[in-house]
Formats: sequence, structure tokens, C-alpha cells
Amino acid sequence: MVGKILYESFVFEKNSMSSRISSKQWQKFFQHLKLWNIIMPCLIINDSELLCSAVEALNNLIHKNEIYDDVNQADFDCLYKNRKASLILFLLISQINIEINAFKSNSNHDRLLMLIRSCHNLPRCMIDDEMYVSESRCILYSLDNMSDDIKRIAKSLLTV
Repeated sequence: MVGKILYESFVFEKNSMSSRISSKQWQKFFQHLKLWNIIMPCLIINDSELLCSAVEALNNLIHKNEIYDDVNQADFDCLYKNRKASLILFLLISQINIEINAFKSNSNHDRLLMLIRSCHNLPRCMIDDEMYVSESRCILYSLDNMSDDIKRIAKSLLTV
């Protein structure tokens, strides 16, 4: 379930950010960013206390926005079965946060769009239905969308 939530969120933002962003679109973007940041620590840490907090925060966000059914800790298992994709997704969401904090101009918009494009297919290896794509293919697609500086960092994570 968490993989599907991430995938749909990144697809929405990839499509939304392909043109100039209105203030209403920014509000929606920040809702998605909040969702990504709730899930983000769970991408690299498998800890029951952290999972409980993430499940609670994610369910509060879901109820507030009426976007998905409740999630539980088992819904996060897909993150731990796809370690490399999760590591890269952690890197990319971290970079999105950095870009948002430094947002100044269209150059940041282009970089944000690149980061979101790099994220958008990664969660497909975390989905158990017809949307499933192997982790290696998801990573290759992600790398193809990255700038050279981000790609260097991502490749270094893949060798760990």
C-alpha cells in the first residue's frame, strides 16, 4: 500500500509540475511533500517505534485529506524488500527538501521537476499488482532521469 501511495503521489506531482505552478498547486505539492517526509525515515530504518509513529502520522494525513484507506505496519514491508530503491528514494526526497528550502527561481523548479521525475517510477517495485516493475528496472529509469551530480551520489549508494 505504501508503494502505491508513493507512486500515485509522485505521478501527480510530476504531471502538475511540468508547467508553471499556481499557489493552489503549491498547496497540493506541500501536502504530498508532507506525505513523503512521513514515509522518508522508514525508507532507511526498520524500527517498530518509528513505524508506529509513521503509521499514525500517515493515517492522520489520510483521514484529513480522505485520499486512501488506513495503513498499518505491514504496509511498509515493501520498503524493506526493495532496499536499493528505498535508499535512492531517501536520497531524492532529501534533495527535494533541500531544493524547497533554497527555492528562488525557475532553475529550482527545473531541478525539483528532475528530482520528482527521478522518484516517480521507483515505488513501482514496491507495488504488488499490475503496476509492479522490477527493482533494477525502476532504478535504471530513475538514474536516466537524474542530473549528473545526483546520479553520482545514487550510484555510490548502490555499491554499499
